Amino acid sequence: MEKTLDQIEPIQITDDFEKMAQELYQSDCKDKSKLLPQEYFDNEKFMIACVEQDGDLAKYASDRLKNSREFALEALDAARSLWFGTSTFPLADMSDEVRNDRDFYLSALNSKARKTGIMDSMGDELKQDKEIVLAYAHAIHAETWDDDWRDAKSNETAQEKFKHYLKADPELIERARQRAERPNASERDKHWFETLSAQGQSGRYYSLPSNLLADKPFAMDLVAADPAAYLNLDRHLQKDTDIALQALKGEHQFYPVLDRELLDNKDFAQQAVKVSPEIFHYLGDELRADREVFKDALSHKDFKPISEGLTKEVEQELHGTDYKKPATSIEPSFLSDRELVLEMGKKDKEIVAKASYPLRNDPELILETKAYDHMSDKLKSMVGNQDPEQALNRIVNKNKLDINLAQKDPYEDMMRKLGLEHKTKQNQSMTREGKIKL
Repeated sequence: MEKTLDQIEPIQITDDFEKMAQELYQSDCKDKSKLLPQEYFDNEKFMIACVEQDGDLAKYASDRLKNSREFALEALDAARSLWFGTSTFPLADMSDEVRNDRDFYLSALNSKARKTGIMDSMGDELKQDKEIVLAYAHAIHAETWDDDWRDAKSNETAQEKFKHYLKADPELIERARQRAERPNASERDKHWFETLSAQGQSGRYYSLPSNLLADKPFAMDLVAADPAAYLNLDRHLQKDTDIALQALKGEHQFYPVLDRELLDNKDFAQQAVKVSPEIFHYLGDELRADREVFKDALSHKDFKPISEGLTKEVEQELHGTDYKKPATSIEPSFLSDRELVLEMGKKDKEIVAKASYPLRNDPELILETKAYDHMSDKLKSMVGNQDPEQALNRIVNKNKLDINLAQKDPYEDMMRKLGLEHKTKQNQSMTREGKIKL
């Protein structure tokens, strides 16, 4: 609870600006500018110490400092280690002159300072500047996916990465709405409804002018620089296959937040599965049963045809959000398709266990997939205690020989037999002649 000025212990004036800044930050006073003589809020070193505590304290800086580009850059750098929300960002409190200075923002974007929040602090004129916006997109994407961030995020699923961009579960919103509209509804109930309703509406580029967010050529460049920009594009561009594919190319796990109509678009699906194979499990039923789409997905080295357990994992991660459940099985007819089972088996021999009997009884397929544990009982009895690879090779060679013999031309076979008979008679005749001479 905030206290009035007479309830607050005064901040002790010392040469230790860091300690004074910490006391100012921890104070419960509503207007912290009253706690110290105004000269301190015009002191650059003291104000930088304050920003290191919380970027929001920049609002107490004097007008002189708020109009200083040097102070703004230094404050931006001081806030670099503050990662607990946009309220820590100091540029929003700078003067309009600074916030509309093109050169200042180019310098800020090229600095080592934290980029989060820079877009929101820009003046309206700069938000129309495509070069500035694209420079921000490149900078923020590089910052978000630097080496340290990638290491921290490497074990996260696509759902975890993008959960905060998903809307709340419609049923959850409806229940919250009903509670908020009751005559005796509490402020907490109303706030909860507002929070759920706003969930998933964020994005880094929400403050850009609508004309830029509806400009396809610019949107392509923007999404190429930062895939997260897709979330704030005009609705018709979010349905555009070129834009969506560009987002997937930049971030392969972006599929949870793509427009769902795209998941029923075959042209998009065939291209998307080659970029992000896991998206196959989120496609509509008809497309997941489409052999061409499945083959395209299968061509990707990382594609897992069957993802049993994926639904349970996703349900745990995305509970309370409006998400599309992934499928955990594939079209049954694919398991009777030799070409497909062969390719699937090469990726995961356990899939052969689900294949049709004729395929599990196919010694060549078992050899190529090395799925020896899943061959038919008939093959197992033929192999017995022998080395399965050697035994199956012998079976395959014998089968090929039998097929070759069966496929020989009947006329040639007849002539071959006649030739043998003629040669036999000649031999017999010569033998008789020899006996007569004797």
